[in-house]
Amino acid sequence: MAAVMLADLLRSQGIGDVEVDSAGVAAFPGQPASEEARQVMAELGLDLKGHRAKLLTEELASQADLILTMTSAHKRAVEALTEDVPVFTLGEFAGGDEELADPFGQGIDAYRSAAGKIRELLVKTVDRLENFWKEGEG
Repeated sequence: MAAVMLADLLRSQGIGDVEVDSAGVAAFPGQPASEEARQVMAELGLDLKGHRAKLLTEELASQADLILTMTSAHKRAVEALTEDVPVFTLGEFAGGDEELADPFGQGIDAYRSAAGKIRELLVKTVDRLENFWKEGEG
């Protein structure tokens, strides 16, 4: 959900030349997004129908300029894969310390709540990204 929302926010800000991708540290490659995630994104006018899970590998991580994770545990797992790419939790990059738990298996309301929290942090993230790129960090 975060990747499709970030790509949409960047496009709406006129920042369309950024590639946003999604991969998990414990993903089941090829698995589609959950029905709840697809439904919540559809409610926001976004499409997750074609999404397929990817496992984050060292090679994939090394291709990134920046990696944002949902939790500090994810951040530690990603940092074990790459030393050359800046890694932050989304909450940390947005200027706080909020952790975003996976709503999997918790029903549609948990997905709606997670999407709202993610969007709130992504709005702050888009502002920070512009400074991140200007400062030459990315």
